[in-house]
Amino acid sequence: MLVTKEQVVAALQKIVGADKVSTELAILQENSHDRHMKFQAIHGVFPCPLPICVCKAGCTEQVVEVLKYCNANLVNVVPKTGGSATEGGLQTMENCIVLDCSDMNGIIEFNEEDMYITCKGGTPLIYVEHWLQERGYTTGHSPQSQEFAQMGGLVATRSIGQFSNLYGGIEDLLLAVEVVLPDGTVCKTRIVPRKAAGPDVRHMIMGGEGALGVITEVTVKVFKYTPSTMWKAAYLMENFHDGLNLIRDIMVEGYKPSTARLYDVGDTELNFGDVIDCKGKCIILFIAEGHEEITQATGKAIVQFADKWHGERIDSKVVDIWMGRRNYTDQTIADEKVEIMETKKVYFSTEICATWSNIHKIYDAVMARVPQIIPNLIVFGGHASHSYLNGTCVYFIYQYNAYVDDPADEIVIHENIVQAISEEVLRYNGTVTHHHGMGKLKAHLYKEEFGSAYKLMERLKVALDPNNIMNPGCIMPADWKEQK
Repeated sequence: MLVTKEQVVAALQKIVGADKVSTELAILQENSHDRHMKFQAIHGVFPCPLPICVCKAGCTEQVVEVLKYCNANLVNVVPKTGGSATEGGLQTMENCIVLDCSDMNGIIEFNEEDMYITCKGGTPLIYVEHWLQERGYTTGHSPQSQEFAQMGGLVATRSIGQFSNLYGGIEDLLLAVEVVLPDGTVCKTRIVPRKAAGPDVRHMIMGGEGALGVITEVTVKVFKYTPSTMWKAAYLMENFHDGLNLIRDIMVEGYKPSTARLYDVGDTELNFGDVIDCKGKCIILFIAEGHEEITQATGKAIVQFADKWHGERIDSKVVDIWMGRRNYTDQTIADEKVEIMETKKVYFSTEICATWSNIHKIYDAVMARVPQIIPNLIVFGGHASHSYLNGTCVYFIYQYNAYVDDPADEIVIHENIVQAISEEVLRYNGTVTHHHGMGKLKAHLYKEEFGSAYKLMERLKVALDPNNIMNPGCIMPADWKEQK
């Protein structure tokens, strides 16, 4: 860094206004981590270096000037919108600022004829979704973090929603994006359904987790919203593998339920043991959306495939129960804090993805390994929640007792679980992250994750961020150049 911290604060105050730059200790602490360090934060422990300040930008022009200044003076920048990340991507480092874009909030254009909506990067997804549903439309995007997520962050983390089997992930929804590069250059793509003008530059930014630039404007597709024609069903399955095969049949035959969620025995008991007799079996939930003719045809096919794999149909009220409590809310997070303080029980999940032939091997390998290395494991299980023609995503969920004298030491337990899962995933040619991103938690795995294509990622980073000021240590370790 070529300037003092006091100079950084003064310069940023001139750009965005004195009231938009905070050096208050509590705000710096709150912005030094994400949910990867929720145990530490609840105990008032903040292991990461605190940022110099939290700077709130209100428009693209302010983002441009902030990045120009930071790039010229080698000040590190951690971009942030909703702040619901789970993989350490928002953890701060020495000589950094947090660039909070949540004030960039608002719908810019809704085009009903061309079926898209354009929003500022800090616009809350829940606001956009409610606004659209009042008019008979939806983004189709509903992540568990929907209450907190903001549009720019969804693109930056390559997010996915719980109805992705039908609507797709953010990569399928994104029509156009505006991004500010580290040197202040503004790049904005054209709104078109598709084009063949070279590589799709949207994908250079999407999933970048703030390591390549700051997303300031997002345009996504919209769909007709018809909740009255939804078809729902729930089944008990003898085992997880039969459930995976059932989902594969549905996807391979070309049916697209918006939801096909399969829970193994442990995850079934955790999520539904209080409302139904699970009989020691797995549960699978289905929802079909769209015109009634489509939903009924999809439902009929699901029934046939479920019969083939010996599913036991149960009351579809289970689907409604899941719908009612599927997302994080202020209340669930408050309840989680109380539970952690009172019991030291910590819950996390790690989502991975693989082809159909490999996902069975990965699931078995992970389920066999992790309980052997974590002595205080309370619950360990998994569910499949986003499926494709070629494979599926599995969330591994785990709860453990963090019996540690120093709250900072809890991180080791979590990281050991993630490492063990990742090693088995890579062994069987899966990806270590389906939609939460690499963050800083998995950045050390970047060469194994990218394979020989890691050179492309390195060269992209050098080209767009030669001074390495944008979220260093995210996606790739901060010292990746020295590791060569």
